[in-house]
Amino acid sequence: MELHLISLGILKKNKQIHNASMYTSTPIRLLAAIDKMKKLIIFLGVLFLMQACTSEVDVNVTILENYSNGTIKSLKVFSNEEDTINYVLKEFYENGQLKKTGPIKDSIVNGLWHYYYVNGQLEMTGEYITDDSLNQGNYTYSYKMPVYNRDGSLKEEPKGYICSVTWAEMERENLHVCKSGEWKFYHENGQLKYLINFNNGWSNNYITEYYPSGTKKTEGKSEIGTKIGEWKEYYDNGQEKSITNYYSDSMRRETFWLNNGELTLSKGTGYIVTVDTAKYGDSIITEYVNYLKHGRNFTYRRTSEDYSKFHIWYEHYYKEGKITGVQKIYNNYGATDKERVSRITPYKDGLCNGLSVRFFDGDTVSIKMYINGKEDGEHISRRINTNKIDIIERWKMGVRHGVREYYDYEGRPQTYQFFYEGSRIGEIEFEDGVKISESIREGHEKEFNKLRIQTTHNKK
Repeated sequence: MELHLISLGILKKNKQIHNASMYTSTPIRLLAAIDKMKKLIIFLGVLFLMQACTSEVDVNVTILENYSNGTIKSLKVFSNEEDTINYVLKEFYENGQLKKTGPIKDSIVNGLWHYYYVNGQLEMTGEYITDDSLNQGNYTYSYKMPVYNRDGSLKEEPKGYICSVTWAEMERENLHVCKSGEWKFYHENGQLKYLINFNNGWSNNYITEYYPSGTKKTEGKSEIGTKIGEWKEYYDNGQEKSITNYYSDSMRRETFWLNNGELTLSKGTGYIVTVDTAKYGDSIITEYVNYLKHGRNFTYRRTSEDYSKFHIWYEHYYKEGKITGVQKIYNNYGATDKERVSRITPYKDGLCNGLSVRFFDGDTVSIKMYINGKEDGEHISRRINTNKIDIIERWKMGVRHGVREYYDYEGRPQTYQFFYEGSRIGEIEFEDGVKISESIREGHEKEFNKLRIQTTHNKK
């Protein structure tokens, strides 16, 4: 009503101005009247917008959290302000861009949800359903349901809308939320990445994945979230890359092509080359004989942005599917491969056997002994650059047995921990290299004193 009266008053005032202009022949007065009429129309438009914005709308918004810069991080949108358990949840990036949004039904994630990249492009979209069959589905969210006392009073409050779950909780009566039906996933450029159909959270269908360019990347079947049968992989240029068969307990590399079409693996014999272009630019060459790794398994790391230069990073050898011989790991330091060796470890029939030595800048920083894959004997670790002893520990066929000695940056003893057949039976504490305390577990005095003899401090 107030808005209507204001508008009416302005109209009357301008009507008088308009009538006065009818009895004059002065062009200036006519132009002034036209100008005022233009201003009136603009003003009335603004008033109309104000009235539309201030009219009653059946939506209630509650801000849950803000970023430190003041932008909204998350909020709830209610269609009915009295209904606080059914709403639409919206989460935002710090730049204000929508991150994800979807309905909450009875305080639980449910229905069609949309997820976005920080650039505003849709990342994935699909539907969630509730699954009350405990741990039968592959759930995304888990809710700990409220527990009531015998008198009907609430014993335990339910958790928030997104909850972590432990295996112990899974044994209780929980409600799980799973992906269901068709989910679409996209690259940041808007190109479809893949389509997956879910059944109680498990992917159970034929899956096709695409590169950001739109060309096919992989295709194959999945059951209960696991690859089965034949899977094909392609290069970005459309050239077929590999054929691999997946079984319940193993996989077999059948065929492999280079991106120029050259066949390098056939019926499980030959070699494959894989390149990680996303992170370090690693190129891995793996040799096979009769579907088993046999020969080189070398990893080369990129040293230039254009992939024109590489150096050896991992040097492994296999024999009939088992790692064997001396394995070498390299780092980025040093001008030659010999100078860049960071670890040497001997293997036999797939198990570590002998001394594993780690280097840094040419200095030995740790020595560990293994017998049939189990730690044994005395292990020594030194501090980088100073080469002072850091830790000395003793093992007996994979079980900690003996004294584990810790040293400070000056190389002085800090703590001695005593272990007997895997159990900790005592400890000696030092301050500035001087013993300040000693504790022994009751009943283990004999073993403690026997082990004390082997300590470096006692030998001195």
